[in-house]
Amino acid sequence: MVGGKIFGHRVFFLHRTVRDFLLTNNILTLLQSWTTGHFDSRESLCKLTLAQIKALSIPSEVLDIEVAMEHAEDLLCQMITYAHEVEIHRGVSAYDLLNEFDRTLAVYLNYVPKEYLYATPFESYDTNAFLVSVTRAGLCIYVSKMLDEQPTMIRKAAHKPSLLEATIYSPPKSTLLRAGSSWSGLPISYNVDMARMLFARGANPNVHTGDGNATVWQRFLKGLYEVRRDSSVSGRLEGIPDRAFEMTGLFISNGADLGKECLTGEEGHASGIAWRSREGGIPSTSMQVRRWRKPLEILEPIFPPSQLKQLKALCVERRQARAHISFCIPPGRSQGIKPAKSKIIIIIIIIILASGFRLGIKVGETYCVDTGLTR
Repeated sequence: MVGGKIFGHRVFFLHRTVRDFLLTNNILTLLQSWTTGHFDSRESLCKLTLAQIKALSIPSEVLDIEVAMEHAEDLLCQMITYAHEVEIHRGVSAYDLLNEFDRTLAVYLNYVPKEYLYATPFESYDTNAFLVSVTRAGLCIYVSKMLDEQPTMIRKAAHKPSLLEATIYSPPKSTLLRAGSSWSGLPISYNVDMARMLFARGANPNVHTGDGNATVWQRFLKGLYEVRRDSSVSGRLEGIPDRAFEMTGLFISNGADLGKECLTGEEGHASGIAWRSREGGIPSTSMQVRRWRKPLEILEPIFPPSQLKQLKALCVERRQARAHISFCIPPGRSQGIKPAKSKIIIIIIIIILASGFRLGIKVGETYCVDTGLTR
């Protein structure tokens, strides 16, 4: 074929995609006529996902159980993702649907033998695990409403990640919201709004994390240090500086232990003799060095001078507020005597004094009778 003629023909596609078909004016008009004014496709997807988890059959074979667990995990991810979309686009929570999904999933897992749940996201599944998953996904409206109704859930259960810890790390989309997944290896993704809401409801930055080896504050500092170390040669944060600054300010303002040192994970080689570990262990012949740093030592190379100045001002305010509180506390409490114990001591003293007073009256009456004297 002559070169010029190959471009002289018009090509018409005989087929089109379903999306192209649905986006035609006639079909759009027809679909809109079928819907009501209050139709929300995202909420409908939540209801469909809830119906699917309710229809999920109980497996009997090992291979069927593995497939069922994968299906259940997919449904959990879908449910929370759709509910998140509802919060973003409508500003409300699919609260009842999420709670019903949580209850349905818990009942379903009770029928699965425990040995088959090992090493799956549902190994230790309960309402706390579901709430951690929802917190990691950023459903701020749902979590706030749940904590308003059940304030005790802000406290970390044993061997469970705390809700505050869930605002620091978020899982990748493919493993989104795995309730039992490890924090290690997850990307840093500071959810400032969720953290602010949790702090307002009494979250403690000094509570230990799920593995119990560090506090949430220490884990946060270590994450900051690792991001700084890996982000650029200059050492400044790249990509998340504003959120990191806000999160640091929230931690400091809400009682983070400024004297608590953090293990940064550095490893080097000690020159000369072996070293003794921080925990007071036996001197090691290995030459690896683990560096402990104070919070401000970690923050100084991370933030620019203007932000660092603001953070240091917050630290000063914290110390002054603590000094003022210590000055106002009665001596008994400042010496470590708890209020409940001091009340008990006072009650005991009153009882002893009252008993002595009664005894004195009785002795006096006896003396009067024996001597014939009148009172």
